[in-house]
Amino acid sequence: MSGFAGLGRRAVHLELVDSMPPSLRACVHEFGSPIVDACLQAKVSDPRRIRQLVHAIWEGARQQGQRTSNLHTLDWLLIQAGAEMSASTLLRLLESKSYALVPNSPTRAMLDASLAEVSGHNVRVTKEEKHRRRLRAALMAGMREQTKSASE
Repeated sequence: MSGFAGLGRRAVHLELVDSMPPSLRACVHEFGSPIVDACLQAKVSDPRRIRQLVHAIWEGARQQGQRTSNLHTLDWLLIQAGAEMSASTLLRLLESKSYALVPNSPTRAMLDASLAEVSGHNVRVTKEEKHRRRLRAALMAGMREQTKSASE
């Protein structure tokens, strides 16, 4: 009997979402119904403001002295998605499958690793191999940085 009652609530909820303006409905699909419902309860109904708030929350604290980490944001997203793994577990899984989650802009450690990979070597390699080695060194440095921040 409770299954049918749940089905009724779900149908009502789907009708409510379907009755929303397209831009607000897009927020529900992007962030999830609980987040949009909380924003609406707080009298924030403009989809642009909802996006601004959610993105600011995802970014986390930025005040001096407060720790921030992209992995904390990833942990939060994994929890919201119902995943039963942490960001550090995801990173280990990706690494075991030869994938990497690294910043899209090289960090100082990545640049240093890339330069160190080809400096002082008297090995003659093709230009392609040189780039491959430098890129791999940079990616590995980026992965080490992510793993380090995950364990902090």
